[in-house]
Parts: sequence; structure tokens; C-alpha cells
Amino acid sequence: MNKTGNRLRDAVWLLIAQTIGAFNDNAVKSMLLLMAGALFGEVEKDRVNQQLGLMLIVPFVLFGPLAGWLSDRYSKRSVVSLALLAQVMGLLVIGVGIGLESLNLAVLGFFLLATQSAMLSPGKKGILKELVGSEKLGMAVGWMEMLTMVGILGGIYVGALAFGSLSEEGTPWDAGQLVVFAVAGLAFFSWLIFRPTPYTEPKSAKPFEIPILWSHFGALRELRSSRPLFLAALGDAWFWAFGGFFFFVLVKWAAIVGDPERFGFWFGLLGVGIMLGSMISAYVGRGRVELGIVPLGALGIPVALICLTLSDPMSTSFNVCCVLLGVGGAFFFVPLNAFLQDRAGEERRGRVVAASNLLTNLLSIAFIGVHAWLSNDLKLNPVEELWVMTVPAVLIAGFVWYLLPEEIFRIATRALTRIFYRLSVKGVENLPKKGGALILCNHVSYADPVMIGVSLPRYLQFIAFSGLAESWLVRFVFRLTSAIPVSPSRAKEAIVKSSEKLRSGDAICIFPEGGISRVGPLLGFKKGFELIARKGQAPVVPAYLDGVWGSIFSFSDGKFLRKWPRRIPYPVRFHIGEPIPAKEATVDRVRRSMFRLAREAFSERKDLERPLSSTIKASLLRDRSAPFLVEGGGKIWTREEFYAKAKNLTGSEVKVEEVEGVDSISDTCLHLAGCSLRDEEIQTAGISWPTPELIASVMRIMETNLCHEPAFRIQMEGSFDSAWDQTWFLWAPLLGDLSVKDEGDGTLTLGNAGDLNSFPAKTFTGLAISGLGVVAMNLPDPPEDINPDDQKGAAEGSVGRILPGVEARVVSDGSGEELPVGEEGDLQVACVSGEWTSANLKARFDMEGFLWLTET
Repeated sequence: MNKTGNRLRDAVWLLIAQTIGAFNDNAVKSMLLLMAGALFGEVEKDRVNQQLGLMLIVPFVLFGPLAGWLSDRYSKRSVVSLALLAQVMGLLVIGVGIGLESLNLAVLGFFLLATQSAMLSPGKKGILKELVGSEKLGMAVGWMEMLTMVGILGGIYVGALAFGSLSEEGTPWDAGQLVVFAVAGLAFFSWLIFRPTPYTEPKSAKPFEIPILWSHFGALRELRSSRPLFLAALGDAWFWAFGGFFFFVLVKWAAIVGDPERFGFWFGLLGVGIMLGSMISAYVGRGRVELGIVPLGALGIPVALICLTLSDPMSTSFNVCCVLLGVGGAFFFVPLNAFLQDRAGEERRGRVVAASNLLTNLLSIAFIGVHAWLSNDLKLNPVEELWVMTVPAVLIAGFVWYLLPEEIFRIATRALTRIFYRLSVKGVENLPKKGGALILCNHVSYADPVMIGVSLPRYLQFIAFSGLAESWLVRFVFRLTSAIPVSPSRAKEAIVKSSEKLRSGDAICIFPEGGISRVGPLLGFKKGFELIARKGQAPVVPAYLDGVWGSIFSFSDGKFLRKWPRRIPYPVRFHIGEPIPAKEATVDRVRRSMFRLAREAFSERKDLERPLSSTIKASLLRDRSAPFLVEGGGKIWTREEFYAKAKNLTGSEVKVEEVEGVDSISDTCLHLAGCSLRDEEIQTAGISWPTPELIASVMRIMETNLCHEPAFRIQMEGSFDSAWDQTWFLWAPLLGDLSVKDEGDGTLTLGNAGDLNSFPAKTFTGLAISGLGVVAMNLPDPPEDINPDDQKGAAEGSVGRILPGVEARVVSDGSGEELPVGEEGDLQVACVSGEWTSANLKARFDMEGFLWLTET
């Protein structure tokens, strides 16, 4: 049984152990090179360097298929554990060779060490996906590559330093033996530290057959059978083969500048760049395998090469270019490596990784030959060699940009989204990790697809209204994102295409409202998604974006885009609900789920946690001279005057009627404002009105197109003890920065102070519930010239649509069972607290989302 839980911490022991392993290999290699030079001179040192370089490659070629078969046939944890233990044995052989003063035996021991690395590679890369899952694989691969580079650079440095220090006090043989035995102790420690890694099940039952030992080209054919996997492996191989080529160029360059040891410094800078790029790749890929930075890395490599050729090798700019080359390389190969491991499949991951290693080493051998030809036969200098390698680097970059335009678009929009929005995501685990899935979400802005796309670990295709494609920019975005256009005249075609994609395992997102809401609340749902889900045999995943109204991409302020953002980054909450089986995914079921998600997301807003006193004070003093209340007799109260009089009522010994200038109209307003400044309990109809619910009531109103009106009129109920009258006479003007005028005929006019008298105000109705505030409103219709969906903000005779952040249902008065659209029952509402409150009203919903009271 697989006991892993797809947690990054399950891979910690593996990451530490493989880092120590890389350290050990390179410490011994560095030591052997220096020991050969100290014993036999530079000529022998060069020979040993060539031997060791070849030995690092040959085992991967000879034993790659066997290593891949072992990693698939047996638990990768067991394979990795045995390989780590085998490192101890290889080091002991090296130690024995040094003890017998036989450099050849020591080199043979290094061959065993390289063979151990060949056996370890498929296991350690393959187990990573099993330990952390797809969601964290990009991050885990980034950490693995970064820590591997730490081990390589650390081993080279420490091995050389330790040998140099020890050889000063003894013979090179003695110094080498001490280094090897110390490293052997580290190798044994790496085996011990790996032991807590969770057990993983074997992924294949294929028995061993002799042809496996020479199935190299078969492994490559299997890799080539999947074009995406082969291209990823080829890209990874290109970088590492080029890295070996670049190493030879640096060695040659260091000799030319008269500092033969400087190549180590330059190579170290390259390693630092790879570490930095790997860390950035790990951060970018923390939620998914992110290929979007591969084109950036592909472009960065030739740019860095050109900079190197134009720089003085002893200058700071040359050092910076070495680092940038490493960063670009990590951007290029880390996501490709993660993609390779993620898409290889459970049963053949080991073979695919082994085939990838084989491809890398074959290409590395080819590049060694290319370097020998350029350097020895053509007599090119390092600058000319780099210019030669720049040509394929440019071609590869162009091919990658051609191949991955959608990934480039995704990473660019993801970066912009992170800048302009602060996304809080909850419920990602509810999205199926594989297989078809139909995501349904509310639609409030043009940025919704981007925010949804960057929040989910899976790649999505969106069903988009074809009418939007009249813009060349939108058409371009449609092509980049493979959007599925839908139009009333070709709806059947879109349904068929979407269903086929769901059956093939794709994830698709639909906005069931049919367009961007230009009024604010959730609109009525189109029923097409029901058919798509059933035909596609895929679950429906409801989702809700909260707080988007007010961003520049929404219709707040009566327009898209042409406004300044209210804040940067703009806070948005994205909640994903539990999947609904296709057969149960009806309009009613999905609407109820979205109402719940809307309430849960709205309730997490930080503004609801503020004390009422500080909120009221800040609002009244924001624009002190602005008119606040115009009484029926014409008396005008500024916000500062109202605050001063309300503040005078905060003493417990002062009564409303004792305050000079207070008349019957504003008595209760001042009294309630005074209570709010003391953070005392507010009540409506004898029911407590908690501060979060009171603030939320006004916030909901502000997130509609009602407040875009220069002025609007509200019909009062006639009792200030009602939540409706209290909201519009006091709390909406207080918290919404509105001016309010008592018309004296049972109506109020609210809006901008200068428009209360001059603007022809329309009258709007709605519903408020004691202790909760306004929960539904009829709203203005959007302007006809920018309302392609013909959205309606009001339905005469109804109380409007449910406002954002409110969960409402109609239930049977007998069984309490939720009733579908169109059926009459008892209305129940839940807001910030999540507790259901009976409205003591009979009501029904219609298909457009309007609420109708049928009996009071």
C-alpha cells in the first residue's frame, strides 16, 4: 500500500540524501584530479580528467535501460535506498585502491560510483512525483535541481580544499585516503537519512528479460512515441550537453587569460545561476508544472552567450553573464524535467527517465566531439566557439516560442494577475486531479478567466461568447488559450465539442450566466451546461469569485477599464466547491452551491472584522464638508456636523432630546450613530444586528450598479425600526459615502449631493431582514449600448436578485426540503454568520434569479 500523502515534506529526506550524494561524487572527483597532478604531473592529470569525464557518461549509456526497469519493477524507495548504500561500496573500493597506491584501481572505484549514480537517477526522479503529486512537482523538481547544484559545487570546493590541506601534512596517498573515508561516512549517513521516506508501490510487473540490457534504442523509440515527452527530454538533454561543452570552453578560456584555475570560479558562477533559477522555478511551479518559463529560459541562453562573447573575461559583466546563463538554463530545463516526470505515467516513469538520461549522455558525447573538432581541427578560440553554439541556441529559442505560445501567454497573465490582484484561493482539493471536469463560476469581469486559470493546478479551456471575438485582441486571446466559442446560432456545435473534450479528460470552464454581470449580483443561469456535463460524463465543479466588482475589469462605475483601480493589489477570494455528479448537476443544484460559496467567501473579508465605531468615524470624517442629511424642511447636515452631534451623545448621562438642535427627524439617526460610536448593540425590530452583518449589508449594496446612479430613490416602509428604513436612512449614507434627502412623502433620495435635486431619480425596491440587513434588490438596467446580453436589473413586482454574499433558499413548509426554481415555499436566508434565518415570508425564484414574494 502506498503510504505517501502528496506532501512536500515526504520528499525532504530524498532531497537531503541526493544532495549529499552529489557532494560525495564531486568531492572524490576533485580529489582524484588533484592527487593525479600531485603524483604524476599535469599530463597524468589531464588523462585522469578525461577518464573521469567519460566514466560519468558511460554507465548511463550501458546501464540506463536496466536502471529504468528496476525503478518501474520495484519500489522506487527500495531502489534509491540500495543505490545510496552502493555509493558506500564504491567509495570503499576507491579507498582500497588509494591504500594500495593504485590509481587505476581508484579510477575503477570511481566507475562503480558513476554506475551507482546511473542506477540512482531514474529512482530519485521517478519517486518525486509519487511523493509530492502533480501540484507540488514543479516546486519539488526546482528544489532538487538547486540542491544538486549545491552538492556539486560544494563537493568540488570541499574536496579540493580538504585534499590540499591534508597533503601539506602527509603524502598525497594518505590525504586522498582520508578524504575518501570521510566521504564514505557521509555516504552512509545519506543512506540513513533517506530511511524515513515513505514506501511506494511498484508501478510495473514486467519480468526481467535479457534483451532489457541492450534495449537502448527501444527505450528511445518509446520516448519518441510521445512527441511532448520526447521534446521535453530533448530540451533537457540539449542544456546539459551544452553545459559540458561550455565547461570545456571555460577551461580553455582560463588558460588563455593566464589564470588556469579561474575556470572553477566561472563554473561556480554558472552553478549559482542554476541554483537561483531553480529556486525561482520552484516558486513559480509551486501549484503546477509551469512550462511558461521555458521560453524565457530558451531566450535567456543565447542572450547570455552573446553577452559573454562581447565581455572581457576578467570583467564583472562577464561574471554576471555566467550567472544569467545559469538562471536561463534553470528556467529552461527545470520545468521540462518536471513535465517529463509528471507526464511519463506511473508504469513507465522509470524507463522514460532512463531513456531521457540516455539521450542526454549520447548528446553529451556528441558535443564533446563537436568541441574537439572546433578546437583541435578548426582552431577556433573560445569566443568563436560560443558564437557557433549561439546559432543552435537561437534556433531552439525560436522553436520553443513557436511551440508554446499558450504557455507564454499564461505565464505573462499570471504575473500581471499577481501584481494587480491578491488572490486568496480555497477548495483547490475539490477539483479532480485528472479526468474531465466542468468548472462553473460567476462572471463579473474580463479578468475572471485569468484569475481562475492561475488559481487552479490544471490547465483549463474556456467556453466563451463568440460575440466577444469582434475585437482583434479578444480573437488573439481566444487563439492563444484554445477557447471554445459559442453563439446562439451554433450552440449545438459548441456543446458537442465541449462534451468530447470532457470525455477525453480535459478540464473546461463555463460561465453559466452567459455573460459578464453588469449589475453585480448573480444572474440567471443558462441550462446548456447540464447537457454538456451529461454528454461529457464529467462532474461539475462550482466556483465563485468574490470581491471582483470594483476592479477596473468589472462594470463598476458603469464602465469597463476606463477608471483608476481602487487599490493595488486588489483583494479577491476564489472558492471552489465540491464536485457534483453530472446527473445531479442541475441549475438549482449549482445555483445553491454558488450561493453558499458566495456567502463563505464574502464572510472572509477583512473589513467585516473592523469595529463599527472606527468604521463610522472614518467614513464621516473622510469628506467633512460634504452634505450628509437633507431633512424635509430643507435643513442640511454636513458629515462633520452630524459626527459632532452624534459624538455628543456618547456620554451615558446625555439623552437625545437634551441635545440642542435635534428635531424629530434626526433623533433616531443621531441616537443610533452615537451607539455605533460606542460600539453598542444595534437592533431592528427588537432583534440584535451584529456589526459584521450591518457592515456586510451596506457592502453588498455598494457592489451593485445601483451606486453608479447619480441619484436614486428608495420607497420606505414607514418604520425606522425596520432594517430596510434604517439601512437607507442611516447606514448606507454613513458607510457608502452617500448623501440622503428625506422627500417627506415616504421616499428617500440618495446619491451625489449635487444630484439629489437636479437628477431625475428612479425608485427601487428590495428586501431587508431584521438582524441581517438588505438581502435582495431591484437594480437599474445596464445602458443599452453596452449591454449585449440584454441583462435586466429589475423585475417589476419582485424584490430583485439576491445580493453578493447572501445565501438564500426556498424550502417546503412541511419537510424543509429545498424547492427548485419556480416553486413556492418558505424563504430562508444566511449571511456572514452562516446561520439560517427564516424571513417568515412565502417566496419563489424565477429562472432569471429574481425573488418574488408570494405571501406575507
